[in-house]
Amino acid sequence: MLFRLLTVLVVFFSVVVTGVRAQPVEPLAIVSIWVSAMDFSSDSKNLALSVGRWEDVGFLPLRYEVWNKDSGRRLQSFSNQMEQNPRVLFSPDGTKLIGYGLRVREGKEPEVRATVWQIDSGEKLFDLPVEEPQGYFTHMAFSPDGTSIVGIHQLQREGKRETSVYVWDANTGASQQRWHDSSYHPVAAHYIDNNQKLLLAGWNATPGGSHTSLQELDLRQGKITRTHAIGKYAIARSVMGDGGNPLALYWVNIGEQAGTAAGLEVLQWQSPQTPLSLTMSRITPLSLHFNSEGNELHGVALSLEQDRKFQLCRWDTQTGDSLGIVTLDRLPDDTPYSSIIDSKAEIAAIAIGPTVKLHRTSDGELLQTLQVD
Repeated sequence: MLFRLLTVLVVFFSVVVTGVRAQPVEPLAIVSIWVSAMDFSSDSKNLALSVGRWEDVGFLPLRYEVWNKDSGRRLQSFSNQMEQNPRVLFSPDGTKLIGYGLRVREGKEPEVRATVWQIDSGEKLFDLPVEEPQGYFTHMAFSPDGTSIVGIHQLQREGKRETSVYVWDANTGASQQRWHDSSYHPVAAHYIDNNQKLLLAGWNATPGGSHTSLQELDLRQGKITRTHAIGKYAIARSVMGDGGNPLALYWVNIGEQAGTAAGLEVLQWQSPQTPLSLTMSRITPLSLHFNSEGNELHGVALSLEQDRKFQLCRWDTQTGDSLGIVTLDRLPDDTPYSSIIDSKAEIAAIAIGPTVKLHRTSDGELLQTLQVD
């Protein structure tokens, strides 16, 4: 039991400092049912959930579910065999769903797994192949046209971290490309330049310490063609606007200044030397998304004050000023949660245990409540 719990905590900590879309936390309270991760369809009509049960033996996976936002009805359910860090991801056209995470079986090493499902029929289409079954995915995304899938896979081997960026065919699951590096470790990938390139956000391991950087991976050449160093930060969130700009990075200090500061910046990849710092009070951003015009960044955050309340935040990406904060429910002590913002930055979903509340990001109005059983 202790080993399983420690394993879950280690994997969770490894992934919580990444650019994933919906960030869960490790549940400490005994909650019979909880939603560990979520994703909105691109039209914002449906919401995918990763549902599990937390018992004295650890996390027990149950299923992935798809709910209709307006009716509050569950539309589909899929088997979930991921015992650690399960995530969900819609395809751009909303017809497919990826469930990915780590599968744990008695007496065997945890194995990374990513399964693609057809939503309307509930049919399992295929598993995405990886050359190393150990390790874990820090990030996964569809290309904007839905033809390919990118996944960032990290593996700890003999005290060293190794990273692979996989690209698969979204219709067949066939592996199209694998880029491997033992010194640069991206935690998020964004398609740019008509899906011909990936903008990677991550960190370099060097003898002088770790340094965060953005790197451009040309998929046609299979190599890095451009690099921009940022500093001694750890990127905890990364989100890109429509069309490849702008890019928002939430970072925390590492090295000698670890734990002393955090920041939220917006930059243009064409001119990353002049990032704009956004006004940020004592909060931890959980989910971020640009609006359709790219002139506002919306976020779900958790207050660092003693009351630990959720907040809906908005920033002007031209000036960096705060456009307003809406305070929502308090997070009960030791209760699991997750959050996500839709692609239009109009709706925020916040799950506390088995309850999912949908709020309008502009004013916090409660639009719908989903009760998972």
